Amino acid sequence: MKPDIISGHGHGDEEINRAWGVCALPDGLFAVGDRGNNQVKVFGTSGQRVIDIYPRNTVLPSGERGQFNKPCGVAFTNTPESAVVVADKDNHRIAILLWDAKNRKLKYE
Repeated sequence: MKPDIISGHGHGDEEINRAWGVCALPDGLFAVGDRGNNQVKVFGTSGQRVIDIYPRNTVLPSGERGQFNKPCGVAFTNTPESAVVVADKDNHRIAILLWDAKNRKLKYE
């Protein structure tokens, strides 16, 4: 990876509105809390968007709405399982999302 700016301000697929927290994932991916768009975006080493975590109006297998409300911190852990951990500020919760590093997506999808 070389130094670069990978995203501009806005509401589109490749844009971030108020970046708030970033963490490294396996294989050089990194996740960014997109606070203004209420989601977490995962980018690859060349800056391409790989996946949006909990984009607007997502419904989880439990039936709960998955949409974040001002995610403000993102972390990654790989013990005992790989997971993306998100501080979901205005929903007053911590989301622990199992990560499938091989297929570069959340395990529930």
